[in-house]
Amino acid sequence: MLSVKGIYEDGKVKLLEEIPNTKRVKVIVTILDKEEADQEEPDPELFDDLVGSISVREDGAINHDQYILSERRA
Repeated sequence: MLSVKGIYEDGKVKLLEEIPNTKRVKVIVTILDKEEADQEEPDPELFDDLVGSISVREDGAINHDQYILSERRA
């Protein structure tokens, strides 16, 4: 399944993205609430300037292995 954004206006749907390698397919059109439709998409490059300035493990816990492997202390 593929989701593609579009705009409905004057009885027609205009797609905002290309559909790759497709000549004819069935579609389902979902009409968003006005509030959802008016929301701006976040910039996908918003945090690019932070790359390299923050150093954490992929799991987010610097001492992860220590927590798992250490014995419980009372």
